[in-house]
Amino acid sequence: MACIRRKLETNAIKTRMYQWMMYILGTAIAINVITTGFHFVNLSEYKLLTEQTMKLNQFYTDLKSSNARLMNYVQTGAADSYKDLENMYQENRSVLQKLEDAKVSQEFTRDLQDVSCLFEVYWGRIQEINEKIGKRNTKDFTTSLLVEIYDIYERAQNVYELICNDYNMLQSSLVEYAGIKQQMVSRQIKIYYVEFAVVMILLIGNGIWNGRTLAEQIVKPIQKLTEKAVEIRDGNMKDCQVLNLETPANTETEILIQVFNMMLDRIKEQFNLSEENSRFKAELYKKEIDQMKLEGRLRNSELKALQMQMNPHFLFNTLNMISQTVYLGDPEKTIFLLQKTANLLRYSLDYMGKSVTLEHEIEMLDCYVCLQEQRFGERIEFNFDFDESFHQIKVPCLVLQPLVENSITHGLGMCTEKGEVLIRTRCLRDENKGYISVIDNGAGIPADKLSQIMHTVKSENVSSSMIGLSNVYLRLQNFYCGRADMELYSICGEKTEVRLILPLNEGEIENV
Repeated sequence: MACIRRKLETNAIKTRMYQWMMYILGTAIAINVITTGFHFVNLSEYKLLTEQTMKLNQFYTDLKSSNARLMNYVQTGAADSYKDLENMYQENRSVLQKLEDAKVSQEFTRDLQDVSCLFEVYWGRIQEINEKIGKRNTKDFTTSLLVEIYDIYERAQNVYELICNDYNMLQSSLVEYAGIKQQMVSRQIKIYYVEFAVVMILLIGNGIWNGRTLAEQIVKPIQKLTEKAVEIRDGNMKDCQVLNLETPANTETEILIQVFNMMLDRIKEQFNLSEENSRFKAELYKKEIDQMKLEGRLRNSELKALQMQMNPHFLFNTLNMISQTVYLGDPEKTIFLLQKTANLLRYSLDYMGKSVTLEHEIEMLDCYVCLQEQRFGERIEFNFDFDESFHQIKVPCLVLQPLVENSITHGLGMCTEKGEVLIRTRCLRDENKGYISVIDNGAGIPADKLSQIMHTVKSENVSSSMIGLSNVYLRLQNFYCGRADMELYSICGEKTEVRLILPLNEGEIENV
């Protein structure tokens, strides 16, 4: 499908929305980082306390095992037992040094130093026992030496008991330190919760305020434009004034309001011109001068007035649809629809009463089709089948939109699903003609009514009931000096086709 999509040069509303979303996202990431850091700090402190407790327990477990081996060494005097005692001494000395590096409390450090001193005394007693046992297998060994060994062993046990008594004090110090840390963490958590609640309240309040401000900047202009469109639809042209509404500069709504005001001024001009033409025609009818109807100036004025009559109805429906997307909370779709509407209205105003290339006309038809796709959703599908070899020919502005609108309104008006509109172009090189077809799979038109419609469309008087087809046919006849034609085909229950046959000049067909 050949779809040509354009964007406005600025997307101020979308940019503001993206900036606000990035601000919310950045704040959320910052809160998560702070929360994660706070968690890891507490986790590391708990981990340190756990390691200190495990090391303290390991020290006393190893000390108990060493004392049991000491008893075995005193009884047997085995060299392996003393070697094990030396290894355990080194391990216990290392554990005590690591515990001394821990900054728990002054009391814990003092008690730990006492334990270290007692442990060194305990190890000194073991070394004395080792020296005495070394003489057991010599001639100097006596019963008194054995008594000395057991006396030293008893003194070592006394030191061992003192070390074990200090264990409870060290354990209490660690528990007390853990309690203090727990209280500090609890206070920090409470402070963090309060700060988090305050930040969230501020963010929510700021988000609500900014959201309402942004919504008002979108909804309020659309509501005002809708009210003005209703006034135009109801025919209150004299009382309808241009819309003066303060909006942020360089935004889509500002462009839409400017285009609407320009269109309103031109509608008023065409309305006044139409009234003047009506009075003028009344005078001509009174004088029975029917030939004046054929003059180009009068015909052009009538056709421009007819063309401008269609814009308020289309704008009213489109603004209603955009208002619904705003109320449904879909800002992306709202901005997209505003862009398409602004492009279509700018095209209508800039090229009103002028000729454009068929390629440009199809390009603007795509904006209209995009709006209808958003309006009807899956009820109606739009397809294109183009032969672009003659798309550079000149055609009057807005000749395709009324045909598509006619297919939607009359052909597929009652269709609830599987509706289809096909826009097709073909170049007949042998006949030096090109045609444009708009085909729908609606209810179709009976044969007798079909001929009546074509008769009405091709009559000199424009019918108000078929303003779209009549408008297109008369403008084509005037633009091509009677060489263009319109044909209508229909099969009841299957399809309806409106075909425009356009004359081609030399040089207007591309070589493909």
